[in-house]
Amino acid sequence: MQATAGETYYSTSGLKQLLTGKKLTLVAGGVISYARNGRYTFQRQGQTYRGKWSVRRGRVCVTFINNNRRCDKYVKESGSIYFENAQGGRFKIKSVR
Repeated sequence: MQATAGETYYSTSGLKQLLTGKKLTLVAGGVISYARNGRYTFQRQGQTYRGKWSVRRGRVCVTFINNNRRCDKYVKESGSIYFENAQGGRFKIKSVR
């Protein structure tokens, strides 16, 4: 997907700065953790998904413990941050800490 007017996709260096060592809470529910050691967790509705994360060419790629892999983007729009999955679905980030 291409960014439209008023949107900016995070660069590789921007993603590393935004995500490394942080926990992101989604407005729709759930918490994504990007540990400094490359560990990834997503917790929602009592379930936890684990894997390893890395940043490549402006995308955050996660390899889950079952070896499934996914690469996503983050976009900034009107002062808000959104997680964008490979299918183009966008999820607003409530907080980054």
